[in-house]
Amino acid sequence: MKIYILEDDQDQSDLYKLWLDDYDCTVFDKARDLIKQIPFAVPDVLLIDWNLPKVDGLDVLHWLKGSRYENIPVIFLTSRNDEDDIV
Repeated sequence: MKIYILEDDQDQSDLYKLWLDDYDCTVFDKARDLIKQIPFAVPDVLLIDWNLPKVDGLDVLHWLKGSRYENIPVIFLTSRNDEDDIV
């Protein structure tokens, strides 16, 4: 299973890779790099940090849903704890 992780915090990225060691994981720290890679190797699932500089996780989700890659499953990662944000 190919998993792309979009996370700008190196410690968090390392932790996710450790947890997902049995999977083919690629980490991106910039949304534009992730978006450029998807046409060349479509992942089975995306793990996306919500809070990113410049282009945030919601921007990436909107791009996906308006593209031919709209069926890629997405899991949002966030440190936000406001119930409205999480739901």
